[in-house]
Amino acid sequence: VRRLPRVVQLLVLGSFINKVGTFILPYLALVLSREFGLAPRPVAAILAAYGVGTLFSILAGGILTDRLGRRRTLLTSLLGSGALAVAMAASPSLPVFVALLLALGFLADLYRPAASALIGDALPSAQRAVGFGALRMAVNLGFACGMALGGMVADWSWRALFLGDGLTPLLFGLLVY
Repeated sequence: VRRLPRVVQLLVLGSFINKVGTFILPYLALVLSREFGLAPRPVAAILAAYGVGTLFSILAGGILTDRLGRRRTLLTSLLGSGALAVAMAASPSLPVFVALLLALGFLADLYRPAASALIGDALPSAQRAVGFGALRMAVNLGFACGMALGGMVADWSWRALFLGDGLTPLLFGLLVY
């Protein structure tokens, strides 16, 4: 990673930071059932809606990356999803929580095509495999650390899960800025 350009190093670091704070998804079903008292069927529907939002997010992220540029798309996704997750921590009711969650499903992965395009722009073809490998390693390592940390936070407070998950993309957004 040290041999990669600074922009790729920051992207890898930011992706790690972002994924360390991935607390919402692994524990979302528990929060919806335990804290909001939902039955399994509505929980499954909400999780599916989040997933559909993510699917469209990646497609829209590619379009926005081409039209707005890498940096603007990264900032839109990271700052927007961070703000939504923080707002979810303070959500006063289930309808507000679900509305914010659906918006989060769209914004959270909007950055992924921009990150990939950035690696393609910054690295010559001979180094792209290393760049994509470093990014994938950062994401996987961050997610693994985040799962363990999220489990500890979940026992303490579900709202802290969402606050922590919101702060990490905001930190990544600061790196991008």
